Amino acid sequence: MRPAGVVARTHAMAQAGGSATWDGVLPTVNLLSEWPTGQKTPTEYWLTSLPADTSLRRLVRMVSAYDLSSPIAYG
Repeated sequence: MRPAGVVARTHAMAQAGGSATWDGVLPTVNLLSEWPTGQKTPTEYWLTSLPADTSLRRLVRMVSAYDLSSPIAYG
């Protein structure tokens, strides 16, 4: 998944050292979803750039900390 929008582009450009050195490719991120048993659709979604082999335990800890500290932050 590749997020789009001003915030994602601005962050990618800054990480690359500015617009002159940015190749225009946004970083790949993973979409996590909470889909409780019995529900027809997922109830929550998160984007993460953590490594694909990150343990489920760590992902849950990170999401829980994010939800408590900064519900609308990105980046």
